[in-house]
Amino acid sequence: MNTEYIKSLLDKYFEAQTTIEEEKELSNYFNSGSAIDPRFNQVAVLFKVFKAESEIKSQADFVAPTIVRNVEVKKEAKVFTLQRYLKIAAAVLVLALSSFLVVKYTLNNTVEETPKIEVANYIEVTDPDEAMAYTEDALKILAKVFNTSQTGVDAGMKVIDETPVIGSRQ
Repeated sequence: MNTEYIKSLLDKYFEAQTTIEEEKELSNYFNSGSAIDPRFNQVAVLFKVFKAESEIKSQADFVAPTIVRNVEVKKEAKVFTLQRYLKIAAAVLVLALSSFLVVKYTLNNTVEETPKIEVANYIEVTDPDEAMAYTEDALKILAKVFNTSQTGVDAGMKVIDETPVIGSRQ
């Protein structure tokens, strides 16, 4: 056969454009046993495999074994315990309660109900001497608060020191 014709049939075959007659021509060419162009050796193997697979016959003589046993199938009873239902009920209860709380505390808070955050009043100081004066005033207030709390701590420690402890000698 003309190798160009075979090549064009193969191109059509691999693009799924061939008719049944053209596929038979290809099969006959590759399975005829005559000299095949060396360019088509790989494709020839493919067609030979197709032919070998198509010749496999099923074993019609196969007989299934006729041994039949009378076997009673025992179905085991399913055990439904109260504990299983309690677990399911608890899970449903937890989900329902958590859903309720999420809705109550997230969706009911409107913008009007949210607390307003007050912004601290501050004075922007550009003069370094004025900034130093504000800093000194703030430190004086802090020292006064610290001294007051220190006095309270000292008084509390004095009471603790004077408290008699059982088994101690003074």
